[in-house]
Amino acid sequence: MKDLLIYFFRQNSFIYNFALLCFALLYAYGLSYLFFEATIINYLMILSLSSFGIWFILFLIFFFKDKNKLFLAQEREIFNNFVHKIKNEFGVRGNSDVFAKIDLIKHFIDNNFSARGLFANKVYALTNSSLHLYIENLNIIKELQEAKYLVQNYSKEDKFYKEEIDKNLEQNEVIVQKLDSFIKEMMSQKNNDKKIDRVARDFEHSMEIFNTINSRR
Repeated sequence: MKDLLIYFFRQNSFIYNFALLCFALLYAYGLSYLFFEATIINYLMILSLSSFGIWFILFLIFFFKDKNKLFLAQEREIFNNFVHKIKNEFGVRGNSDVFAKIDLIKHFIDNNFSARGLFANKVYALTNSSLHLYIENLNIIKELQEAKYLVQNYSKEDKFYKEEIDKNLEQNEVIVQKLDSFIKEMMSQKNNDKKIDRVARDFEHSMEIFNTINSRR
């Protein structure tokens, strides 16, 4: 909740700046006991408490109205930052961008299935485990490359490291291929064939009715 509140204030500058104004007024009210008369102190108290009350009501309205959207946006920001870090560290590029593939799959599931459904949860678990394994292999490859750099070329150790690196690269390629297959299957459903067939049948049925009515005139 703390991180979500911080993200909310980052995204909503009006509420954030209004909060600063309210705290400034409350601070001024606290200092007013030292420098002002009772009448001015009362005015400051009313102004500061009224401003804080208005701010608090606005905060509750804006925060809870968009809480779910904020949570999703925060999760996406965290994921994007993580993706940027991994890409910079391991140089993931082009068709092997497993992050973009997983993001596309999750976007499709979000739009077409219940987020709490059994199928959606299964796909989320599968993509998360695939991503975890992919990154784990990247770390292994990086460590193998560092170790390979320390041994003499064309030695038995050098051959061992090359084979291990190739093995982990192949494993990641398998993950990418499976994601591609899943995406292809999803995209094969992105058409209006059934809707077009239904509309065509409705037109044919309507035409039959029209011809029947017309023949009776």
